[in-house]
Amino acid sequence: MTPAQVAITAFLVVAPASLGAVHAGDLVPQRASSEEMATLRAAAEAGDAAAQHKFGMRLVESSARESDPEEGVRWLKRAAAQSYLPAMYDLAVAYYQGTGADRDYAEAARWFEAAAHRGHGPAAFNLGAMYDDGLGVARDRDKAVVLLTQAAREGVPEAMHTIGSLLAEESRTDEDLIEALKWLLLAEALDDGDIEQDLLALYGRLPQSSRQEGGRRAREWLRR
Repeated sequence: MTPAQVAITAFLVVAPASLGAVHAGDLVPQRASSEEMATLRAAAEAGDAAAQHKFGMRLVESSARESDPEEGVRWLKRAAAQSYLPAMYDLAVAYYQGTGADRDYAEAARWFEAAAHRGHGPAAFNLGAMYDDGLGVARDRDKAVVLLTQAAREGVPEAMHTIGSLLAEESRTDEDLIEALKWLLLAEALDDGDIEQDLLALYGRLPQSSRQEGGRRAREWLRR
């Protein structure tokens, strides 16, 4: 794919495993009782990767007295070393933001890549944005697009919007435009902000039959 005429917006998508994608500013500091923290610590010290991750995140995110981001990151590392996917992703976020550890984009990219390789959509989106910007990795537009496409297929609305816009701008065939419409309709359906202008511009380039096909593909994707 040739260099796009639209920019890929590089912003961090933070996705707790149980919540789906949200932005970093949307995270609410967690509070936990002393009993819960003691239970989590015991399970974490026993080697339970899920407990290590949860305990680490409690320490990283808490606004209460138990807050200790640096210790939290140490627990995330232990869980990530066991290939626990949520911890791999949250460790990447910690390095990206410089939370509980020195900001290290190369290390963030390494953990985003490990998580993306295992099918984590937000990790693929963030890594794609990093490749597009050359942040922590050598700039590689083609690799960025591959990762963003993976993220779109994994259901990340921001990636759907980005790929739809790229296809619309770089289209060589009617098929490209139909796929662009599919992704933009999905981004709208999954509430990725205001993309009405993008959709209206694309509708104006498509015959009725192509509009219907793009809509059909979007509905089919949602029924998966």
